[in-house]
Amino acid sequence: MATAKEKKPKLKDVKAEKKTKPSAPAAGHNSGVNPRMQAIVQEILDNNKRVAELNKANRELRNEAKTSFGVLAGPLSHEIRLRKMDDDVRIQFESGHHDLKDMLGYQASLDLAPGTVARTEEEYVDPSDPSAAANKLLGRH
Repeated sequence: MATAKEKKPKLKDVKAEKKTKPSAPAAGHNSGVNPRMQAIVQEILDNNKRVAELNKANRELRNEAKTSFGVLAGPLSHEIRLRKMDDDVRIQFESGHHDLKDMLGYQASLDLAPGTVARTEEEYVDPSDPSAAANKLLGRH
C-alpha cells in the first residue's frame, strides 16, 4: 500500500496561520507587571538611602574622634574591625600580631615621644610616690 503524498501548504494558508500565532506584547505594554518585584526594587532603593545616611553619620563620628581626641581614621578603623571579630578570633589575631612584631624585632619602647624614658615592668612607679627614686624615674626635680 502506497501512502498518498502529502500536499504542500499553500502560501495563503501559511500567512493565515502566522496571523493567529500569539506575538510578543507591543512596546509599552505592561501586562507582565509584578507587584512583588516592584516592591523588592523599591526596598533596595530605600535601603541604599539608609546606608548613605549611616555612612554620613559614621564620617561625622570619625571627624569628631579626630578633632576632639586626635585619633586618626586608620587606627580607629582598625579598632572597629577588631571589635567586630569574635573574641577567640580577635585574641588569636592580636596574639599572632604581637608574636610577629617580636620576630621582626619591633620594640614598642622605641616609639616613645621625645623626652620620655623607656621603662621595664619593674621600673613602673606610682606617680604619687614622693621618694627620690620615683622622682628621678618620673623626671620630677
